[in-house]
This record gives sequence, C-alpha cells and structure tokens, in this order.
Amino acid sequence: MTLTLPKKTTDAKALPADPSIEIYRLVVPAGAKVAAAPAFSQSDLAVTIPSAMVSHYADARQFQFPFELKSASVAEPPGERTMFMVRTRVSEKKASADSNPASLHLYEPFPPATITAKITHDAIILSGWGVALPAAPGGNAASEEIEADAHYRVYRSEVAPSTEQTRAAASGEEAAQPHLEQIAELPLTALTYEDVNFMFGHTYVYSVRSVARYGSSWVESDDSNLLTVTPKDVFPPAAPQGLVIVFVPATADVPAHLELSWSISAETDLAGYDIYRKGQDEETGRKLNARPLLTPSYRDMSIQPGRSYSYTVRAVDRAGNESPASEPASIDVPGAEQNGNPQP
Repeated sequence: MTLTLPKKTTDAKALPADPSIEIYRLVVPAGAKVAAAPAFSQSDLAVTIPSAMVSHYADARQFQFPFELKSASVAEPPGERTMFMVRTRVSEKKASADSNPASLHLYEPFPPATITAKITHDAIILSGWGVALPAAPGGNAASEEIEADAHYRVYRSEVAPSTEQTRAAASGEEAAQPHLEQIAELPLTALTYEDVNFMFGHTYVYSVRSVARYGSSWVESDDSNLLTVTPKDVFPPAAPQGLVIVFVPATADVPAHLELSWSISAETDLAGYDIYRKGQDEETGRKLNARPLLTPSYRDMSIQPGRSYSYTVRAVDRAGNESPASEPASIDVPGAEQNGNPQP
C-alpha cells in the first residue's frame, strides 16, 4: 500500500518527527454490502509501525508498505473484499483522522501442477497441468461462469546456456525469475501444448498459469514450476526409400560401372547420405563415401566383372544422426566378355 505522509499538524505546524502509523484492515465477505466510509474499530488494527521505523518505508515523504496476506486466509471464500484504512499518531492521545478507505477484491486461482516436457523431432510437448479453480461466490451458476471463461496461459523464455537460470537448473538451486513471454492461450480441455518454434541446442524456460474471470475481474495465478529444457537432436532420419541399381556397360571413355539412385528424403535438417556396399564374399558392408552425399545418387566405379554386390543407403542429419539402412538392392555384374572391358 502507498500513501503520502503528513508534514504538518492540523494547525499548520510542522511535525517534529515522523508519526507512527497504524494500518487497519476490514474483511468484507463476498457479496456483502459495505458503506462508502466504513467504521473501523480497534479490533481491526492489523499493523503498527513505530515512528523510528517509518523511514525504512518512506522515500521523499512517499510511504510504501508491503502488507503480506497469509496464503491460508487469502480468498476464503473467493471474492471477499479487503479494506484498508490508515491513521497516524504523534502520541497516545493524538491520532489523525481516518484516511480514505482503499479496498480490493481477493481471488486465488491455483497455479497448475508440476509441468513436464517431452522432446520430439518436431516439438517440445508440455503437459502435466490441470487444476481445480476455486469456486466463485454466488453458487453453481457463478462457478459455471468461471469454468466457461477459465483458461491457461503458456509462457516461455529463451536463456543463454551460461546464465544463472541454467546453472541453477543443473544444480537444483533456485534461480532468479526469468523474463517470461506468453506464447499460447489454451482452453481448460487442452492438457498439452506443442511448442514447434524451437531450435535444438537452445535453452528454454517454461511456465503455465491458470486464468479465470470473477465478475468483471480477470485473475492470473502464480507460475507453475519453472521448467528448463535444452532439447538435443537425437532423432535419426527415416530410412531412404526406392533404392535402384543400373549397370552401365563400358564405353571408349568410361569403364563399366553401376549407377545407384533413390528417393529424396523429406527431413528438413538432412545433411546427406551414406552408401554401403557388401561384396559376395563379405559378411558386412563398408561405407564407400568419405563425406555425406548431397544428392540421392551414386556412381560406383570400383566394381569387378562377374561379381555380385549388395547396397544399402542411410540418411544423415546435421546433428550427425544416421538413419536405419534402406532396403538392400543387389546386382550381378556381367563378366568381362559381356560388359565391354576385355580381360588381359
């Protein structure tokens, strides 16, 4: 609460020192009527601040005091009105008149339960919330109205890996509140959210809050747990499809060889392809290319006449993940007398 401290007495004389301050609090049940200038009694005195302590809360005669509301008694029932009034005092017998009353309605929508995250190739999937909003004053009709208007808000902050937030998350310590920005608004029936606007290797902090309307007032809950996520790309591409092999006989300029081709992979983070060959006397295949192939084709110039070969292809993404092998494709290379390469 904020107020302006008096500088003079009622007869315009300067106060010799800061007066002590008495803060009164009156709780009005939800829906109850209250006078424009309610009468505060001595039993409503909530806090007394001695003269010597006033300067701790004052700056340039502006007094600001954080009046803590114990969570066990906040909004019980929801919608109750809390009214405040202040008196200043210079002695036991000399108190000021009442200040103007200041009031506010109290509501307490509960924050969502602990949220968790699942990482997929295409999204960070948040889940784990689902809360019971407090009942509204006025019975079931008002409660149904709240249910109709209530929703969730999803917040996110991107932080650098070296920040206090990520160091604290790694050590289990509490960190300073990051600057969260709202990224989504969800109905009560939506118990998951897919964040597709992310990058692997970046660090994000998420929170979910519940929001409800009580009469004309919109009220937002505290944050859920602050969930720190650094997604890593451990998702290999799908196996390439449609591998075919064509034998190309020798010409005057080019020796006999095999032309391999396959369908283009659909992954957006594709880095290329690896080609594996297994000869007829080999138990395992060996990779033929030193670097990922940028196009879905390969020319094998190292074949021998009269031998059989089996090939598979694997896709590789930019994180280095390699896909499962494609379906193998095999071919029997014709002998020397058939492919235009005469033997010595």
